[in-house]
Amino acid sequence: MFFPPCLPDELIFSRLIRHCILTGMEGHDYMNNYFGSTRKSIHPYLTSNFIGLKNISEERPIDIIKEQTLIPLFTYFLPRYSSKIIEAAISGNTANVCRHCQLPSFRGREKLQLYSCDQCIITDIRRYGVSYWHKSHHIPGCKVCSEHGVYLNESILPERLIVEPNLLPKLLKKSHKARNNEIILSNYSHKFIENIAEHENNLFGSYYIDILSNFGYTTRTGRVRIKKLMKDFSSFYNELDTTCRLLLPKSLSDYNYIHSLLRDDNNQHPFKHLVFSCWILEILSSSENNYNCTTSITNNIPVLNEATDTSFHIKTLNNSSSISEASRITGKSRCYLRRLASLNKIEFATQSTFTNKYDKSKIIHLAYSGVKREHIAISTGASLGYVDYVISCELGLVERRKLCRKESKRRRCRLQILRYMRKNPLSKLCEIKSNCCASYYWLFNNDKRWLNINKPKTA
Repeated sequence: MFFPPCLPDELIFSRLIRHCILTGMEGHDYMNNYFGSTRKSIHPYLTSNFIGLKNISEERPIDIIKEQTLIPLFTYFLPRYSSKIIEAAISGNTANVCRHCQLPSFRGREKLQLYSCDQCIITDIRRYGVSYWHKSHHIPGCKVCSEHGVYLNESILPERLIVEPNLLPKLLKKSHKARNNEIILSNYSHKFIENIAEHENNLFGSYYIDILSNFGYTTRTGRVRIKKLMKDFSSFYNELDTTCRLLLPKSLSDYNYIHSLLRDDNNQHPFKHLVFSCWILEILSSSENNYNCTTSITNNIPVLNEATDTSFHIKTLNNSSSISEASRITGKSRCYLRRLASLNKIEFATQSTFTNKYDKSKIIHLAYSGVKREHIAISTGASLGYVDYVISCELGLVERRKLCRKESKRRRCRLQILRYMRKNPLSKLCEIKSNCCASYYWLFNNDKRWLNINKPKTA
């Protein structure tokens, strides 16, 4: 029996339906005849049952997988499992394909549905005489037709999906215009799928951070300015369709959403990578886009990296008559600029009486001695905030106090374990772990050499 050729952007699942129509068989008869069992099920975009195609098509299973399914999308973003996914797909194990694609593990699992566009159906019937299921319409999370910019129609699937002659898309006349950001995302995702074979495996943490650093989202030490990033990113994803909400950040404080994408070794749903990379590459990188970003674009503040950013702020402080004026120009807080001015010995003609009211030398002396900030504030009469300001302005003082706290913690943990061993000379290591749990594990992570020397000797 003639096997229908692949139409542009068609899923192999759609070709099987058209072949079923040509054979004149019912769905169960078709499954039994070509797939060996009526209990077999077919996944619409992760199709892997190619055993029945050997007798009707000369195409290689690997070529069908790469060109007529969405399996390449998952192997691209899950490189650690790519070989297992391909192996399970060629062997026809649909359950293992879904498992290795991490579908049961991703947050926001959605029900399996088929999607169609009314305008695409009309065009396909005019050109080819038949409607069919498009691969670009089934990108997980994308609910917009990239060609016509309208929302896709949803078709609910039965519990066990098999090839049936009545499963081709039908005209529903429910097309509604999609939002601008959804159209941008859909076009980006479609282009990404079409050219996925040409992409290198670079849409991961290190690549994202390199791009973000060009827009001022990273510090000099490489840390991500997560609050600023989330605030700007939310302006993009808040306009996406609510059906995708479970694959988007829960709130502005859902920092784990971004951190998980910025780690190279973390498995995340492809849609999360698509929406984040679309925002970076299509929105931020487009100089002609009028996207309303809450970063320095809105306030006409230049986007700089950390090194040039600091030099720009110092230059502004030297040319300004007050901290408030420098704050208006740079968009930075007065507290940050006051500290920067103090570190670089920049003085202003009108010094605040607040900064001269208390004895800075006494605060610094007490801070170097390891006195707590609360006690310093009480003894000098200054506020806790001013004590913090003076400590942060003194070069190297913050690092010294951190080191002192760590050494103090080390001494306390050592002392607790030694006292316990002195009271219980026959105690075992497991008993020390149980009774001095916090001290033991702090030393295990920070002073393992001392712990190995002083722990009880095994018999």
